[in-house]
Amino acid sequence: MNESGDKQFFWGVSTSAHQVEGGLSNDWREWEAKNADALAREARRRVWPQYILGRFPSPIDPENYRSGRAADHYNRFHEDIRLAAALGVNAYRFSIEWSRVEPEEGKFSVSAIEHYRGVIRALRENGMEPFVPQKMIFSVL
Repeated sequence: MNESGDKQFFWGVSTSAHQVEGGLSNDWREWEAKNADALAREARRRVWPQYILGRFPSPIDPENYRSGRAADHYNRFHEDIRLAAALGVNAYRFSIEWSRVEPEEGKFSVSAIEHYRGVIRALRENGMEPFVPQKMIFSVL
């Protein structure tokens, strides 16, 4: 609730760590590596008409199906959060990449935990409420 007693309305943006952070080691990255070539062939064969592929060839490039560096949000989160704040949003839903937090079973990375704490601090400093899902679909290798 805000100061006037009205319920606060959250207007926000959302990301998935796997899709934006880059540099990950999880089971989905492994799936991408095994399936990227087939997905690119399938796009060429069925999904996209040739007149589109001629102008926008990314669907037939296997690299398009691998997250790789992604948007490098892991290193650029301060800039990304400032850009989101400039849009006037007051909420940001993001996932925590568990393969960074617990890279080996039972071994936790203090630097990864501190990184995500830094993300939360940056969000609050920019007037955004962080929302973190309890579980995403990726598992540690």
